Amino acid sequence: MRQGFGHQTTNAYNCHIYLAALAAVEAMAHAMSDAATASDAAKAVTLAREKLMQPTSAGGPLWDGEKKFWHAHSATETQVFTDTLYGQMLAHHHMQNYTLPVEMLESHLKYEWQSNQDKYGMRVLNFPIQEDSVWMNGPPTISYLQLAMGKMDHDTAIEPFKRMSENFRSRLRDQWNLRALTHTDGSVAPAETKRPLELGAPREQGHYGFMLTDLYLIPLLSGQVVDMPNGKLSLAPKYPAPYVLPVLISGCEGSITATADGKYTLAVAFGSLKLPKGGLSVSGVACPQAVDLQAGGTVSWSK
Repeated sequence: MRQGFGHQTTNAYNCHIYLAALAAVEAMAHAMSDAATASDAAKAVTLAREKLMQPTSAGGPLWDGEKKFWHAHSATETQVFTDTLYGQMLAHHHMQNYTLPVEMLESHLKYEWQSNQDKYGMRVLNFPIQEDSVWMNGPPTISYLQLAMGKMDHDTAIEPFKRMSENFRSRLRDQWNLRALTHTDGSVAPAETKRPLELGAPREQGHYGFMLTDLYLIPLLSGQVVDMPNGKLSLAPKYPAPYVLPVLISGCEGSITATADGKYTLAVAFGSLKLPKGGLSVSGVACPQAVDLQAGGTVSWSK
């Protein structure tokens, strides 16, 4: 058998991204009143969902109905790939929903974390290991989904991302030249290296903006939901005041500040922001005036 995802008939990582893309096509077609495309996309979504939910024992390509996880690809019955559910994070971020039942996602994430966790993050592939390295994309995805599903306490949900990011921030002290892959802790055979200097250290240079996947956590933690065509921007931070959190919108970057006495201030650093009266809200408290800000502008209101 030829190794590598590119040589397999079906791989789970691509399947979940493809399903998210199909769902996005359906949503966009509805928004454009394109009934024909929406119908075709809905049929494709249904077919893809059925395939991804069909157990391998019943002829399905990936879902292990006994152990409750998606096989890494169709040529293995044992391997689990870190970041299998990246497509589910994309679906939730852009459409505020998932493309498959939450129960299946929860069981897969549990199996993936138990199977692939490492002192410095999460190993790329296990059972068996094909590459003894830590995958940078996996931890932010698993933490995002656990936080979004809300079935786990905050500290436990954020642990995969914290474990990886603390290795870069506190141990390697390198947050600028982040790497796609680092060495593992060497605890699982066959370990690529057991030299103390190399454990958890950079193994391969980042090659397509790996750190961008981390940014999906920012609007999730700030509770940012954007509906600019209808003039709405709402934030529901997962933190009690006081706080200062980023606001990231197409054409506008800024921050939202909350004080302990219930005062909110939105500041625009780059670009511009225009919203009607009541279109801006934080934790359910609406700004009582229209917003029309350029870079350097602010607006404040209180409970």
